[in-house]
Amino acid sequence: MSAPPTATEIRAALEADAFIFYYQPKVSFLTGRITGGEALIRWRTPEGRIIPPAVFIQVAEDEGFISEITQRMFPRLLADYRIISTLTDGGGHVAFNVSAADLQHDTLVISIESALDRNEIPPDKLRLEVTEAAALSTSPSMREWVERLVKRGVDFAMDDFGTGYSSLDAIRQLPFATLKVDQGMVREMQTSERAAMLVHANVSLAQVLGMEAVAEGIETESIYRALMHSGCREGQGYWMSRPLPLDDYLALVQSGRTWPASHAGLLRSVLMSHVVELRRVMDWVYSARTMGPMPTTPDAVQQLTPLGERRRIAFSAWYEGAGQALRGQPAFESMRVPNEILNETYAAIQAEAARDTSPGELAPLLKKLSHYAVVLIGDLLRLESELLLEEMKR
Repeated sequence: MSAPPTATEIRAALEADAFIFYYQPKVSFLTGRITGGEALIRWRTPEGRIIPPAVFIQVAEDEGFISEITQRMFPRLLADYRIISTLTDGGGHVAFNVSAADLQHDTLVISIESALDRNEIPPDKLRLEVTEAAALSTSPSMREWVERLVKRGVDFAMDDFGTGYSSLDAIRQLPFATLKVDQGMVREMQTSERAAMLVHANVSLAQVLGMEAVAEGIETESIYRALMHSGCREGQGYWMSRPLPLDDYLALVQSGRTWPASHAGLLRSVLMSHVVELRRVMDWVYSARTMGPMPTTPDAVQQLTPLGERRRIAFSAWYEGAGQALRGQPAFESMRVPNEILNETYAAIQAEAARDTSPGELAPLLKKLSHYAVVLIGDLLRLESELLLEEMKR
């Protein structure tokens, strides 16, 4: 197909069921295993030739029937997922790309909700990826449909993050759980120090916002390893695997193949979250001192306290969960006592705030908080060094 296809040709292909999905594996930097795959549309001609989406998607968008393609392809995604989950012991999640047009009305949303109601796919196995450009065209109805699905447990990812002119505003407007760092910046990490810095800055931004960072466009082992140590949770790219037909994707997942893995990147994420949480508590106390007396009603205290409804610090979620894989490491074992002391101190600060304690009277608690928070920071850095040294010896 030398010339771009016409809208008529694309519609005919749609009616002929000529569109299929290829799946590009996503790999966990924590385990080195495949966690799921992104469904990428392809056009299979009667002669068996595969036409990439760059050839026809823009035409479909310009002609105003991209949503028809999305709605017709969602049942195929469900059918593929049934095969994947049956043949690969759960098979991980599937990521499905949606456009701004798909989220301006409720047709697709209703289809997804119906699939969830019929248990055709668990909500935690479905990820919807929205390009940054689409997110920038957010409307009230789009926010409503997205929020409806998020309440059902479906995660949204902002794709191509860093390519638009108002990325931060897009994050503010929609409840994204994941940022996918733009593949153009990822590919340039080896040749451009500025690109590498931007990638690391985007990963850090995701961590501060409590989101996961995913990198795409990984084409070399050195870029893979740099991202593995940056705090990214998952990655995809040609170095691990090109997008594959369903049968080949299934074979790859079933093979149990693994790639390099490290906890060092996750430690950086934990460290960032720990520092941000400490800063939030300090800012909260400072604001109360400079802006007036602390709130005395339970609801007001609950609303302003950085921990919110949680009764344990964010660090504890990692320490008592994924961090247990590092038991036996000296630096990890030394974290137990400061972790408990910090939790007790946070709880005491909340209790004192509820009793209308003045900021000055909180000084001993804040001093204790700062001391043990710094102790944990040192332990995290020591643990990271231990892990990196072990990796270098392999």
